[in-house]
Amino acid sequence: MKFQRFLILIIFNYAYYVTNAQDTIVLKTFEINEYRKQTQDLTIKINYTDSITKKQFSSSTLTDLLSQNSQLFIKNYGPGSLATTAFRGASAVHTAILWNGININSSMNGLIDLSLLPVFMLDDISVQYGGTTALWGSGAVAGSIQLNNHSSFNKGFSTSLGTSFGSFDSYSQFGKFAYSKNKLSSAVKFTNTTSLNNFDFFNTSLKPSVNQKQLHAAFQQQNILIENILKFSEKFYYSLNAWHQQSQREIPPVLFQENFGSTQNDVNTRIVSELKYLNKNSKFMFRNALLNEQIKFYDFMADKNYNNKALNSINEAEHYLKLNKHIENHTGLNYTYQQANSEGYLSKPILNRLSFFNSWNFRLINYRLLLNLSYRKEWMLHHQIPFTYSLATTFNLNDILSFKTNSARVYRIPTFNDLFWNPGGNPDLKPEDGFTHEGSFIIYLKDKFTNNSIKHTSTYFTRIMKNWIVWLPENAVWKPQNLMEVWSRGVETESELNFSIQPLRFMFLLSTSYVVSTSMKALYDGDNSVDKQLIYVPMYSGQGNFRIFYKNMYLNYNISYTGYRYTSTDNSQFLNPYWISNIWFAKSLQIKKSHFEISARINNLFNENYQVMLNRPMPLRNYQLVIRYDFN
Repeated sequence: MKFQRFLILIIFNYAYYVTNAQDTIVLKTFEINEYRKQTQDLTIKINYTDSITKKQFSSSTLTDLLSQNSQLFIKNYGPGSLATTAFRGASAVHTAILWNGININSSMNGLIDLSLLPVFMLDDISVQYGGTTALWGSGAVAGSIQLNNHSSFNKGFSTSLGTSFGSFDSYSQFGKFAYSKNKLSSAVKFTNTTSLNNFDFFNTSLKPSVNQKQLHAAFQQQNILIENILKFSEKFYYSLNAWHQQSQREIPPVLFQENFGSTQNDVNTRIVSELKYLNKNSKFMFRNALLNEQIKFYDFMADKNYNNKALNSINEAEHYLKLNKHIENHTGLNYTYQQANSEGYLSKPILNRLSFFNSWNFRLINYRLLLNLSYRKEWMLHHQIPFTYSLATTFNLNDILSFKTNSARVYRIPTFNDLFWNPGGNPDLKPEDGFTHEGSFIIYLKDKFTNNSIKHTSTYFTRIMKNWIVWLPENAVWKPQNLMEVWSRGVETESELNFSIQPLRFMFLLSTSYVVSTSMKALYDGDNSVDKQLIYVPMYSGQGNFRIFYKNMYLNYNISYTGYRYTSTDNSQFLNPYWISNIWFAKSLQIKKSHFEISARINNLFNENYQVMLNRPMPLRNYQLVIRYDFN
């Protein structure tokens, strides 16, 4: 009932704004966190999700999109289950997930579940590589995932509706209603997904192997998002984004587990408001965000319910100043209030954080050299947070060859669970602290007459983290300690080829990743993890996408490889590598202002039997059909 009441409230709000809009000129796209994002775009490696890819995964979550279209390794526990990142040999808490410039990682455990983030709710999805805690604060150690919404004025009414049908009794519905005139841009988005998720798999742990069906794995998710932007004048804007989501899921058993029945309900409400003043060479912004997180977990074995809640209030002020055509400055102040309530804490802990950040952009040597210097200082009671900085450059040697570098000091503060969990929480923990360096060269060739092009990027990176927090037993109680030192290094490559053989157009995308991430010191006597690869960090991985475009038809073939993942710290136990192929076909039809599209997808085309995480089976071959209608 709460979700339905929330939906009714938003629809009335949307209808009110639609009926009170007026006419004027068309303005550019309005994006909430454009200042710091532009700072990144100049000098740091970022991969953007194109419109075709976003359409392909319009009825899916970030889990599927990122696992097939990025160099991130997604630790996937199964469809509808927990999915987190292992980015450049780091853990999930070392990736910042940003929605419209706000870090939405859980303050309780430092994670966010990618399976709870539908692609359709987001307008822009990009992956930023390398440490940028100077810009985004705690957690942006290995990189960040940027999720943004944007709107335009004076576009009139538009709508988008879709539905999908898939294997394992999986169904979803999604839609968007948008209206914009001169003073207002307003939109409402929704998704609804349900699945029995009772897929077949081969249990190869038994001899001979047995075909089994996944049990107790059903899930359902609902999302609704409202976006409003009001223009008071040509210089003043106010925006309000409110995103409410809820998920109910059964927790499937691991292999050989006989007693199961646990469930988990997640409820998240995120509200971001922003006031902007835009001048010719100066911009000011004040942003407020409220993040309300609730996790209800039923433990079947203990026959007990656990209710965990967290509330974050984030307030930011930013100022951008263009001093001249060569120099820009960006200054910001952030105050974050965090509160949590859980049976795992003896009290209701509160954390207050204040941070100041500053960034300079320089354009030199006839704009061939772009340089960004950023630094940040954060204060938190009883914790000494290190002064962090980054120096990033881009040098365009000519139209063909360019180079990028980024060196940064990075950090991550302990979570509520690290500090206050009872028993075991350690209030004396230090923030994790490290240094990261990377360099890239980019080769780009394009025929201006045919638009045929080839692009290749190679990136070399290294990162050393100290005071890495690890939970270890102490007097029969697991306790977090600043003990680990981890060295991560590796090479990433990306290649893209575009060419036409009329009437066909082709695109090849190939990415590879080689990551070595090892522990540098023993955690206890007899520890055999030193110089060994961290668990669940594949050393080798890669993927390719082959696309064919013909008039109003698209075909995408995806193949990915994931190498050995060690499941023990001494590397004596491991999961076997696997290859996964997926194919997607879409056909669209344009009738005046209406656009119809039907697409079909086959996942795990060759019926590979594999596990991403130990004793967590994954589906064999499965199918999905999507029908979508757009009107503008």
